[in-house]
Amino acid sequence: MFLPLRANTLVNLSVTGTDANIFLPQNSKDVALSIPKKMMKNQKSMVAEFGRRGKVDPRKILELWMRKARPLVMKQIQTPDPTKLLGGAKYHYLATG
Repeated sequence: MFLPLRANTLVNLSVTGTDANIFLPQNSKDVALSIPKKMMKNQKSMVAEFGRRGKVDPRKILELWMRKARPLVMKQIQTPDPTKLLGGAKYHYLATG
């Protein structure tokens, strides 16, 4: 899956709250994205749903991230942000870890 976003924007995607960018719809196996144009490189907003394609299942990947990996990252961040997919970590921190 390719998103035309800057790396420092990717770390700011939110998964909770009224302005969430990533959704895991309850009655679906897809992942839904809603990204405003101010976050996009091409300045065009994006609303999309991604589902399983072959062996790649974005929903399972995100669920695994949220359940297993994200809590480990959150422990390492000085001031974690529970609304952010990557916990509010700065890009340079994630790139060196």
